[in-house]
Amino acid sequence: MAGCSEPEVAESKSIGWFDGDTESAQAAGERFGVKGYPTMIVFNSVGTEITRIPGGIDISRYNETLASALNSIAPTRELVVALSDNPASLTEPQLRQLAYYPWGQDHGAIPEDYSPQLFLTASKLAKDEVSASRLYM
Repeated sequence: MAGCSEPEVAESKSIGWFDGDTESAQAAGERFGVKGYPTMIVFNSVGTEITRIPGGIDISRYNETLASALNSIAPTRELVVALSDNPASLTEPQLRQLAYYPWGQDHGAIPEDYSPQLFLTASKLAKDEVSASRLYM
């Protein structure tokens, strides 16, 4: 895992970048359950995972998603609970965080008893057309 290069961000968050090309990256990826490379994992200052960002998305969307995660500090698992309990409470950046989460690589952020309707609801709430499309799983 590598620290963030921005001092004001590095004080409160850490970023793990897993490229899968080295043995140590493979071992770290296995430790965190990374199933696709490259993957970035954003952690808060106490080591709680905030979100994962897959490397295969458009760079401008990647940057927006990373900025949202760094500003939100809401773990994806908590956003899923909030979406279930009070969908209207989620902000557009939080919906973007959910839209770009690599669900196919990490099923742990979704409760076992979730309804697919959950993401349809999120899709309808998202104002950004691309986020809305990605949430419509």
